[in-house]
Amino acid sequence: MEAIILASGIGNRLGVLGKKQPKCLLNLKRDVKIIDKLINDLESIKKINIVVGYKKDYIENYLSKYKKKIRFISNKHYKDKGNFYSVLICKNKISDSLILLDADIILPKNSLKEFISNKEKNLLMVNPKNSYNQDDIIVNLNSKNFINKIFIKKKVNNLNTKFSSAGVIKMSRLVSKVFFSELNYINKSSNKNAYYEDSYKNLFNKVPFKIFALRKGRLEIDTAYDYENLKKIVKKNNAYI
Repeated sequence: MEAIILASGIGNRLGVLGKKQPKCLLNLKRDVKIIDKLINDLESIKKINIVVGYKKDYIENYLSKYKKKIRFISNKHYKDKGNFYSVLICKNKISDSLILLDADIILPKNSLKEFISNKEKNLLMVNPKNSYNQDDIIVNLNSKNFINKIFIKKKVNNLNTKFSSAGVIKMSRLVSKVFFSELNYINKSSNKNAYYEDSYKNLFNKVPFKIFALRKGRLEIDTAYDYENLKKIVKKNNAYI
């Protein structure tokens, strides 16, 4: 299995914090950054592809100690194309099953390792049941526990069971080809600001995907307030680090 970590974004909503360094280089603790936790949790993965763009030298220099395991892929269009493009440019680099994740997420301790070792080959990580907001990617399941509906950052009503994506997905090598084809279709369309999740509707219609539900919700940093809140949670609660 290979991994793709998306770390090319600017993080405008972070204000001054986002101007100093890429979001994934923010500290969780004094000697632990967000990207450190992700890479440590991916210790069983043979190759980690990190897509960089904004202040990419900061990330490359910091992670130089992992150079045998990490491959950096530069996204020159990180300012003018959505994050779907960060994934698409990895198409010819992946030769195995795939795990894709965002670089700004903080997952509960051991959850990523459990996700990787899960026997299901095509799996979406989600937050606990009915834990979501309107800005999330929300999915619903059919009677066989396969994903049958998806809502991309839309208000959702009248569903008994709703799960929000936690920013991690894995798929077999064959299914990744379908995924990249859908991303290529987006690239040819007029929607240059699309998310990679915009491909999920067609992907899940073509390939059965199940979910891996977290026991505690993943944490994410979008604003300076989120970051201050995160530090308080990490300091008081060892469920994440």
